[in-house]
Amino acid sequence: MCTAIKYDNCFGRNLDLWCRYDTSVVITRVGEISNKYPIMGMATVINDYPLYFEGMNDRGLAMAGLNFPGNAVYYPLDKSKKNLAPYELIPYIIGNFVSIDEAAEELKGVNVLNRPFSENTPLSPLHWMISDKNGSIVLESTEDGLKIYTNPHNVLTNNPPFDIQSFNLNNYKRLSSRSAAGDYSLGMGALGLPGDLSSMSRFVRAAFYTKNSPAGLGANQLFHLLYSVAMPKGSVMTPEGREEYTQYTCCCDLENNKYYYTEYDNLNVKCIKFNDR
Repeated sequence: MCTAIKYDNCFGRNLDLWCRYDTSVVITRVGEISNKYPIMGMATVINDYPLYFEGMNDRGLAMAGLNFPGNAVYYPLDKSKKNLAPYELIPYIIGNFVSIDEAAEELKGVNVLNRPFSENTPLSPLHWMISDKNGSIVLESTEDGLKIYTNPHNVLTNNPPFDIQSFNLNNYKRLSSRSAAGDYSLGMGALGLPGDLSSMSRFVRAAFYTKNSPAGLGANQLFHLLYSVAMPKGSVMTPEGREEYTQYTCCCDLENNKYYYTEYDNLNVKCIKFNDR
């Protein structure tokens, strides 16, 4: 599952999974993996290579991969394009570009390669949200090829594809943060806002809260937005009976080059800067 949100100069995500990975905040210095800019984010390190769930660089560009099962399609080698496996996309984009415009232009010539990291590390079906201080785009590799969408909502969840998620917002455009005179309770302007934890409902809820957020509240507001679509333990079970929940919530401060995160069992906010490690 998962939800990503860009608010003001901050970008963050909830990581919702049923299985646990050995994750930590990883900083990749310039040149370690042919990157022009340093990278910081949550990753699992295997054979000294960081498999980033999301990350940011010190120029204000961030990117996250979110689960996209049944729709993600990766392709054989295409010698006419730049071939990147899914696990290479985040470090390549945020390691070498500084804006969503640069990233979008580069991605036009990319082929998402059907190549796992190793025999013991299978491919994850993903799509990606990329943000800078000015906006966001979404990258999806599907059976129709590579799609790059402008993302005016600044949110992303999972299935269905982004264009369908965006169109579905038309069903909720009359919702408001204001209540009408005579309503018996505040909040009735948003009557009909979906409250379940499905990916489409989380997309609607995240878009509504983000759109109506006052400007300038920074990382604190982003954490509140992400908590509004988080999964408590016991609320979502897989068909196999596994418990899916929000394992961590993070915020990339694109203005001040700081990475904040909380964990399910520890809501104290931790802060890492590029020069901390």
